[in-house]
Amino acid sequence: MRTLVIGGSRFVGLHLVFHLLRLGHEVAVLNRGVTPANELPSNIERIYADRRNFDQMKAALAGRRFDAVFDIVLEQTADGDVLAEALPHMGHYIMCSGTRIYAASDLLPVREESPIAPNPGVDSIGYARLKSADLLTETGKRHGYPVTVLRPHRIYGPHTYNLAWEPSFFARVEGGLPIVIPGNGETLHQWMHVDDFAKAFIACLGNTKSHGQVYIVGGSEYVTLNGYVGLIGETAGRKADVLHLDAAKAKSITPFFPYNWDYSRIFSIEKIERELGWRPAIMLSEGLADSYRWYKSAGLGQSSWDFGYEGRVAAAIRENRWPP
Repeated sequence: MRTLVIGGSRFVGLHLVFHLLRLGHEVAVLNRGVTPANELPSNIERIYADRRNFDQMKAALAGRRFDAVFDIVLEQTADGDVLAEALPHMGHYIMCSGTRIYAASDLLPVREESPIAPNPGVDSIGYARLKSADLLTETGKRHGYPVTVLRPHRIYGPHTYNLAWEPSFFARVEGGLPIVIPGNGETLHQWMHVDDFAKAFIACLGNTKSHGQVYIVGGSEYVTLNGYVGLIGETAGRKADVLHLDAAKAKSITPFFPYNWDYSRIFSIEKIERELGWRPAIMLSEGLADSYRWYKSAGLGQSSWDFGYEGRVAAAIRENRWPP
């Protein structure tokens, strides 16, 4: 199949490109050409355009047809407008959305039909993707292409650009620095390896069951924050030095912890398992090992990490004084 990946130069898009090529598909990647793309294979087509500039997009995509378009980086509702007008012949539009749109719930796991958060910020990426999915679905009905929306939860792995996640924890452990977890660390979390997510996109490709559907995509394991940090230490070959910060104090200081710590957030992946036969294959321990290998090969252990504020918080906890 002839496929287009919008935003294929890093992380999710990059891994999707790898998998598409491995399966023998033709791949074109569209982006502005601003982000370094040294990891992109040479046997793809590069298309350069600012997706928010209609004239650029129209010129770059004029006369083109694709069997499938994978949209990884939609962030504003205008992005959907521009794409729908510039590329009416998409074959199958498969969009990366997210789970931040869902309301907090005491009933877990959260499912596709669970309530959406009330009054979302109109500038939020979640809101933009929600509105754009509706727009592109309606436009698709006019032009004859189906739409599938994937809502991933907490992606990790090699080539991540969110260095505050597992890379920063590897750096803390390697440096012998304390890891401060707000609260008791018992909230449950659900991580998904980037390669598993790439395969979820591919599960939609050529699969009519996915047409017009929304799927939550996530990991199959649930782990507490304490368990996650413990795995980080095991992966790096060193025991993590963990301190817990009283929840009341945690709410009053500058945020430094990258994950939600005061509530559990678990999502059901039953629908995509049932309808498309997709299931994550990479367990968290295996995935973190993969991420750590990339962390080392990318030289991130030699980067300049600033954990000064967290260090002051750790010292205040140990010395039983407050504020830090």
